[in-house]
Amino acid sequence: MKRLHRAFAVTTAASLLFASPILAQTTEGAAGETVTETAPYSDAKIESFAAAAKSVEQIVTEYKPKIDAAETDEERRAIADEANGEMRSAVEETDGITIPEYTEIARAAQRDEVLMQKISERMRQAQPGEG
Repeated sequence: MKRLHRAFAVTTAASLLFASPILAQTTEGAAGETVTETAPYSDAKIESFAAAAKSVEQIVTEYKPKIDAAETDEERRAIADEANGEMRSAVEETDGITIPEYTEIARAAQRDEVLMQKISERMRQAQPGEG
């Protein structure tokens, strides 16, 4: 369980780091705001999030070594922009979830252990290539 929690936390953090342009576009005015409690998400929404997160995780796994190997900040930004585009497409292509919803749930999961567990379980159950 701890391993799943850690893996999801790393994936979420990495996806949010890479997806910063997405966050800027979809959460305007949210800087500094504190989310109080997690909204109840349907099982279908959690399922869709998990499928999208699996796709994002694969993209992060593919691009992290490329970013780490980049020699300049400009190269890192270009690679991160490419990864961001692929992550955005992966989320958009997942049925049942939008980019703003994905971002909202990812942020909520970082603060809500129960939601994190639900997502981790769904990600573990998901078959590779689903979504």
